[in-house]
Amino acid sequence: MLSEEEEDDGTVEEEEEEEEEEEEEEKEEEEEDDGTVEDEDEDEDEDEEELELEVVEMEDEDGNPLEYLTNNPENGDIFELLEGDEVGEKIGKFVNGDPEFFD
Repeated sequence: MLSEEEEDDGTVEEEEEEEEEEEEEEKEEEEEDDGTVEDEDEDEDEDEEELELEVVEMEDEDGNPLEYLTNNPENGDIFELLEGDEVGEKIGKFVNGDPEFFD
């Protein structure tokens, strides 16, 4: 014999089952995540901030010394070197060790 709650087409039981399933899913998600999503975002920010740049010295057409920053003097990006050793805009790239500047 069904109680009054169960006589409503079993909706009470279905709701309880759904709640249990949702709780299990949440636990599984927490176990899978372990903060990895947040860590990935933090890693991306750290990669941008910790981009290892080195100073490269070149000469202009008149022989005047110029200094730029690069992440790889063979095949990397070239950045402006601003006052206070600040990194400026990306202005070119090295291709097989040859600098190519953007227009």
